[in-house]
Amino acid sequence: MLEQTGCDLVMIGRGALGNPWIFQQVNAWLGSQVQLPAPGPAEKMYGMLRHIRLLCDYKGEEHGMREARKHAGWYLKGLKGAAGFRREAGSLKAYSDLESLCRKVLEENQQDKKEVFVDGTREAESSDKNSTAAESAWAVRPRGSMVQRQMGNSGG
Repeated sequence: MLEQTGCDLVMIGRGALGNPWIFQQVNAWLGSQVQLPAPGPAEKMYGMLRHIRLLCDYKGEEHGMREARKHAGWYLKGLKGAAGFRREAGSLKAYSDLESLCRKVLEENQQDKKEVFVDGTREAESSDKNSTAAESAWAVRPRGSMVQRQMGNSGG
């Protein structure tokens, strides 16, 4: 687009709603013509949890979770079962409700490979027959420090 039109910049706008990875993807393409893969379900849920945790830290949980309902809908776009999950997101009241929703999303969107995050990078790790994509995900503590936690655990 930049070459064809001669424009100086491109505005992303609504394409970034629920997709903050778009900026990294655009920068990679413009910098080295590398097309980065779209984030998978686990990465989307991690991003949503982190985003909404920061929102709740800033605005308080009650106000933050009311605002989180619309953000959750954007993050869920394109995932299997998204319509039902968006309906459920419309009634989020507590951050723990969001964590439960993320567990359901990951269970519904199981894949042969699960995403593993190490120091902010994405790697694919083969799953064995007894594991699922929902077994491992990221949780965000109230102060924003990330910890890996088994999805079945309730502490954190």
